[in-house]
Formats: sequence, structure tokens, C-alpha cells
Amino acid sequence: MEKTLDSYIKSMKIGGEAPSKFHQTGSMLGKVVPRCIDSNAKVRETCVNILKKILELACIYETLTIPEESAQWMKDLMAIREKIMVDDCDEIVVIAKQIANIIAMRLSNQQYVTFSKALLYNLHDSDANASAGAALVLNFFIKIKGSEIFHAIPDLVKDSFYALKVCDNAGTRKNIYMALVSLTKFHPKLVTSEMLLQPLPFDANVCEYWHSLTSDDALTGTILDNFLEIIFEVSPYETSGSESEKVQKVLAHQPFSVVCALK
Repeated sequence: MEKTLDSYIKSMKIGGEAPSKFHQTGSMLGKVVPRCIDSNAKVRETCVNILKKILELACIYETLTIPEESAQWMKDLMAIREKIMVDDCDEIVVIAKQIANIIAMRLSNQQYVTFSKALLYNLHDSDANASAGAALVLNFFIKIKGSEIFHAIPDLVKDSFYALKVCDNAGTRKNIYMALVSLTKFHPKLVTSEMLLQPLPFDANVCEYWHSLTSDDALTGTILDNFLEIIFEVSPYETSGSESEKVQKVLAHQPFSVVCALK
């Protein structure tokens, strides 16, 4: 793939009639990022090169210029490539953060959701390091750009639970929950409202999300304030039946979900 992208970049015509966006950037990055954290050092090196080519291609489409090697993000990618062969867990975490920073800096805002969703759908990986590392990149990315993806919260929550359902690796699951907590910090009402809509009784993954929130005291306080607001403002019952019939009271979903979340 690296040679294919390189050949395409060299042969493409740059001009005013060329497309102004490379719409596949987010999807392609979401597929290649797990391999940048692969257990095999040679695979990591190759895929960092591919990641660099994808970002170069996106830059050419958007600016109609070939990125210079002196650009800071190009230097950062070259530095990552120099360190990527080292089999050190702490160093890999640092590299994951650096990759997230570069992607956040270079990716257009229209591609944030596409990238996040592509990452989530590629977390079911036979390589535990690649899976957990990609979820870590997702968490770092959301910490940077989470404020700008509020419109996609229902989809991101749904895709996160899909990833949790198909992933058995403990490291991957932990990082997915961390990413959800990071998203909640930006949009506490929106994310928790989506969580409260989950079917009752909450399954184990939803319960673990609620437990994960308690790792942040300030966020926990914000969520509790939101819960109290719901309990005091939303009627706990929904009534059914006409005036001539016996009125039936049915528990309202949202207040009852709050009670279940607090268990």
C-alpha cells in the first residue's frame, strides 16, 4: 500500500480543477492506526510510513501543494518512525499520543467522526497490542477534538458499545471506556442522556460505563447534578387510560434509568 500511495502522489495532477478534499482520509487512517501499534516492529514501521503518505495525500488535495519535509508534522512523523522499532510499552503509549496529536492537527473537522467510527470498527483485532493501542489513540484524539463531535454522540455511543461487545481484550475495553469518559467530560448531558436511553436493565457494558465515570470526581459531581435535575423535574410516572377507565401508572423511563445508574 505504501508504494501504491507513493506512486499515486507522484502521478497525480495538481491544479484548480482537482478535488479540494480527500474524503477517504478518516476511514483510511482508522484502518491503518491499529497496525501502527502492532506487536511486530516491522509492521509498525511500514504502517507509520503509510500513515504519513495518507496525510501527505490529504494535504495535497486540500492545499494543492506538496507538503515540505520541514513542516513540523512531517518532522514529528519522521521522529516517530525512528522510535517505532523499540519494543517498549511506555514508549508505545507516548507514540500513540503523538499519532493522535498529529492526526488531530492534520485531519479536517468533517473527518473527525469518520475517523473515530473507523477506529471503533477496527478494534476487534487478533493482535491485542494493536487493538489496545488503537483504542488509546481514540481516547487521546477525543481528548483533543471531543468538543467538536457533539452532533455524532448517538452514533459514537452505539459504535462504542459494538466495539465493547466484540472485544475481549481487557486493555482495549479499558481504553474504550476511557474514551467514553473523555467524551462525557465535553458533553456530560448529551452523553449521559444517550446512556439513559439504553434498554433496561442495563447490560454489563453500560454498568461499567457508569462505574468508569467515578474515576473523575469533578465529572461525577456534574453527572449527579444532572441526575438530581431529572429526578426533580421529570414525573416518575406516565399515566394511561381514559377518564372512565382506571388510571394506570407506568414508570417513566428516564427517572427509572437514573435510579438504575446509581445502583
